[in-house]
Amino acid sequence: MDPQPISLNSNSQPAGNGRGALCLMLALLLGGLAWWIPARWRSLHPSVVQAAGTGTPALADLALVAAGQQRAGLAQRLRDATAAAGISRTNEIDSALAPGRTVSPEVRILGGPDPEIGALLGSAAGLVPGNPPFAADLMLQESIRKRLRAGLAESRSPGVQSLLKTLDLPWEQFVPAGQPGGQPLEAMVVLTALLYERERLSPALASGIRELAEAAPGNAAARQSLEAFYLDLLFLSRRLDWTSLSELTRKPSSPAELHSLTDALRSSPDQLPVLYAAVLMSGNPSGVARRADLPDGTGLSTLATALGHGAGAVRLLAQDPRPVRPGPAAPAPLALAVFRQPLLWTSVRTAALLAAGILVALGLHSWSRANLPSADSRKGSGLLPGILTAAGIGGFLVLAGEPLPTRTPPSGKPRLVLDAAALTKPAAVANSSHPRRNLMEPSTLITLFVFGALQITVYIVCLRKIGEILRLPEPAATRLRLLENEENLFDTGLYVGIGGTATALVMQVLQLVEANLLAAYASNLMGIICVAVVKIGHVRNARRQLILESQSGTVIGTAPSGVPAPAPNPFTTR
Repeated sequence: MDPQPISLNSNSQPAGNGRGALCLMLALLLGGLAWWIPARWRSLHPSVVQAAGTGTPALADLALVAAGQQRAGLAQRLRDATAAAGISRTNEIDSALAPGRTVSPEVRILGGPDPEIGALLGSAAGLVPGNPPFAADLMLQESIRKRLRAGLAESRSPGVQSLLKTLDLPWEQFVPAGQPGGQPLEAMVVLTALLYERERLSPALASGIRELAEAAPGNAAARQSLEAFYLDLLFLSRRLDWTSLSELTRKPSSPAELHSLTDALRSSPDQLPVLYAAVLMSGNPSGVARRADLPDGTGLSTLATALGHGAGAVRLLAQDPRPVRPGPAAPAPLALAVFRQPLLWTSVRTAALLAAGILVALGLHSWSRANLPSADSRKGSGLLPGILTAAGIGGFLVLAGEPLPTRTPPSGKPRLVLDAAALTKPAAVANSSHPRRNLMEPSTLITLFVFGALQITVYIVCLRKIGEILRLPEPAATRLRLLENEENLFDTGLYVGIGGTATALVMQVLQLVEANLLAAYASNLMGIICVAVVKIGHVRNARRQLILESQSGTVIGTAPSGVPAPAPNPFTTR
């Protein structure tokens, strides 16, 4: 009798396809739920920033409080920040500021009530009939400067006396106070001493300034640091009135922190109201300056948005250096939970995405085994390919949900460089004000998803072809030749990957899409991974199985008629 081929289990293929579909549906559900969790490792979600401001003081309320205290200068700064943040309460603040136009001249000039400083102004109270003048304008008035210097000379504070002694020191950028043109230095020394005497400096900043003033006569480095502080104070006092300046100087904890804030203001002078309000609401000048100097250019816009959410949102942005990246809207309770326990929820989201990758790998495995004979479907298909597939898919899902970190430019002092070659460059290249694009924009994610879907399709087709050849009733040698004949099919993933890379590069050269090397070369990388998994994880095992069958001269589980099946060789490597 002729040997009868083994009959396939009719229920194995539907069952395998059903398990594969179920795994993919669970993976889609789990991945979708994880995608909506507003927790990330390398960026902040806008919903979390909004949740951080829940129940915290609002910017408009702070402006109304300042207007009610007759601190018109401070209220005006906060009102300007309210307008810059797009908060629709400016009319209410203007109405609260209107009665302040009729206050006493001293209050109007100082920007707020300060009886002791107002008494020293004397007849200077009528110099400015309009809005509060800048603090530097007051200090540069010779009559006011002489009155303040005479009063400070009688102070018993050692810090004030040390600051007044710096008037006679040689400086690199200031003209000495006793020479023509030395009024700016004298004005800044008097202003610093007045802030120190009136306790308008934070304790840490006052201590640092005193140490620099005491060490300046014999230490060139301390003298340079103190001069840098005077320059920063000159910059701020030419843009803020006395009350606004004294509120700002209560926040920095060191001269270096004040310098970082001043540098941010020098880089974006038109954003003074936003930065000023952010410092007052967060109490973290260095954090605000770091946020404003983000390389991608989104720092100022995110600060303005946070001002509309409340002081808590501004504090979060000042404390957390991560950029804010857009994402799907999340429920307010979930965003609040992520804000309170960010590490826990970020770990949960990552674990869910990895689990979704494992479920996708299990679904693909079930589909591939459903096409094998029942005897082969019960055998293991190899642990390493399954692990690599699960790790690759899970890692891709995690990376797709995490924007790449922005490149931080090397630190250094700002320099003025004339780039004559920029005259011949394209406008998009020569204009250095263009913000750096984020590598993980939505268009990039869509491109990566399309390339990944193509490679997964190729992977499934290859697995089905392998299963189709293995279950044929022909001899093993014939099936081995058929498997070798499909070599080009098994290389399809590489062809698709190279084609995707070439197409993306051509479209970028023709300026049909924006240049993005990540999206282009990712297609080639996915193709290499797909071909490696197919050939090493599946084709190699199938060939090995067919070679062993051809050597034994039997079909799986059968022997020629009248010949007993040979005993298994214990020395054969399985």
